Amino acid sequence: KNIENETGPATKGLHARMKFRYRKVPDNTNPKKSWISRPYVNVRLFCGSQYDDVRALIDTGADNSLFHSSIAKNLGMKAGRFQEFAGIAAGSTIDVYFHPIQLQIQGFPNRIDYEAGFTDSDWVGALLGQSGFFDHYLVTFQRYKGRFEIKDRPPAVMT
Repeated sequence: KNIENETGPATKGLHARMKFRYRKVPDNTNPKKSWISRPYVNVRLFCGSQYDDVRALIDTGADNSLFHSSIAKNLGMKAGRFQEFAGIAAGSTIDVYFHPIQLQIQGFPNRIDYEAGFTDSDWVGALLGQSGFFDHYLVTFQRYKGRFEIKDRPPAVMT
């Protein structure tokens, strides 16, 4: 849930800053705990004129952003650049196809150009990883307060 929105009208070049609450989700990793708090954010993915709204986990440990292939199908994508990934599904590898897309955080005025991977693996739903997402946004986690903040980065100034 959005608890603060400091954007204004959706205007190109406007910088945004929003705070979000961690979401409680079932904890499948620890049988003694029923819930765990995770930093999820609602995003809209665009490919051409198609779009899909997705709830994605901000994953600081992921090198790349990965989404399930059902999202690629919703966006009308064909096969992209292939890469084999290790370290996601308990020691096995998964096939990933990368595509250029656009991403917009719910409540933010601007889209970003982005390359994301798509896979059939059931281990992947929607992950926002280091490459791409953290290049465009500053994310500050305040787990002890149960919230996190996302700020878009202003364009780099060339000197």
